[in-house]
Amino acid sequence: MITAWIGDASLVLISLLVQGIPFLLLGAFLGAVFGVWLPVTVWLRRWPRHAGLSAITGACCAIFVPACDCAVVPLVRRLIRKGAPLSAGIAYLIAAPSLNPICLVSTWLAFRAGSPWQMVGLRAGGTLLLAAATGIVASRFAPERILKAYILFRAGPEVETAPWMELKPAGAVRQKLGSVIGAGLTDFLNVSTLYVLGATCSALLQTFLPLGKLFAPRTALGVPAAMLLAFLFSLCSSADAFVVNAFGSLGVGGQLAFMWLGPVYNLRILFLYRSLFQYRAIVGLGVFVVFLVGLMALVIMKLHLA
Repeated sequence: MITAWIGDASLVLISLLVQGIPFLLLGAFLGAVFGVWLPVTVWLRRWPRHAGLSAITGACCAIFVPACDCAVVPLVRRLIRKGAPLSAGIAYLIAAPSLNPICLVSTWLAFRAGSPWQMVGLRAGGTLLLAAATGIVASRFAPERILKAYILFRAGPEVETAPWMELKPAGAVRQKLGSVIGAGLTDFLNVSTLYVLGATCSALLQTFLPLGKLFAPRTALGVPAAMLLAFLFSLCSSADAFVVNAFGSLGVGGQLAFMWLGPVYNLRILFLYRSLFQYRAIVGLGVFVVFLVGLMALVIMKLHLA
């Protein structure tokens, strides 16, 4: 039996790595491209100064600049170092995984036998509310209390240059390309180790814990059970709807809680957050997100049962 468990854990781990590593690489290089090629500073001059408007704008940007939960962390880290407002960066961090068009389409497909548009609308609307609220709350704190110190010290137009591009003179295009490669690889290596560690923990917990006993049929206990499962499962936001749809006993509130929380705060991405946030900020983010998701899910469950 132990051999079977080890085999199951290895299979889950491999699936998480195959699922997440390409997007980590994509997010790292996308952030590098933003930092080197795009005139981010021009956009920032026109960015809303009010914390609420800044957070809402950052959340809405997730619709036009989609990224999964793996890719968004290095991307946000790069944007904040370029001078993006903290409220907008965190709002985008929360919104991007669930407002990804692939995620919304997969949600519709997963619930197409029931009420697909309702689930898509509730997921998108709840995510926007969660992202804007989190960004606004984060703006009330000094950045040095939330972000890693090196992100603050190295904020600005600076980007890393690939060492091999400095061996001989190069044109502007080659220099920028070298900067993109160097910055992308640096970000990828910084977060990939944490991702592997988080994926390993998630695979072990998914294999050895009796997760089936955590479900509570259509009661308020189904909401915290769903959030705990979302945290442990650490699923990709593009596939979580298909998984939670199989657990109809959670009810609409529990299923939405699973989809709202999972892409934002799970065991796998918790390790990625260590490359961006201080430890107390990670804990504070978890407390706030869990509270707000639980509250929204209970309201939805109450309205749905009424």
